[in-house]
Parts: sequence; structure tokens; C-alpha cells
Amino acid sequence: VLPGGFGTLDELFEVATWRQLGIIAHPVVLVDGDGFFDGLWAWMERAEREGLLRPGLRAVLQRVERLEDAWALL
Repeated sequence: VLPGGFGTLDELFEVATWRQLGIIAHPVVLVDGDGFFDGLWAWMERAEREGLLRPGLRAVLQRVERLEDAWALL
């Protein structure tokens, strides 16, 4: 997942949900250059702390800084 807007986030969470449910087994990788997804990651950490996101569920997402690193995971 590259940085983007509402449509990107919609697709990110749809695919992450499919991964969580076992519909797909492919990795879901955030290309997080310049910390673009830091706020989203912090939101997920807080949601987990407050019991809104099951512990460990963030593991369906992987973060890398460079596109080259994402290709290596795929």
C-alpha cells in the first residue's frame, strides 16, 4: 500500500479484513516512507489498547520504508 487518500485506506482495510478472515493469504505491506502511516499505526495501537482491535491483529500488516523492501515481502 502506497500513501494515498480515502480510497487507498478503504482498500487497505478491506484487504486487511480479508487477510484477518483467511480469505487471502498474501502479505499486506504498507510502504511507510517519511512516516506517512505513523498516525494510522498509532491509531491502531490505541484501538488495540482500548480493546477495539484484537491484540496482535496489526500483525496482518507489515511496514517497510522502501518500495524495494515491499517487493521482497511479496
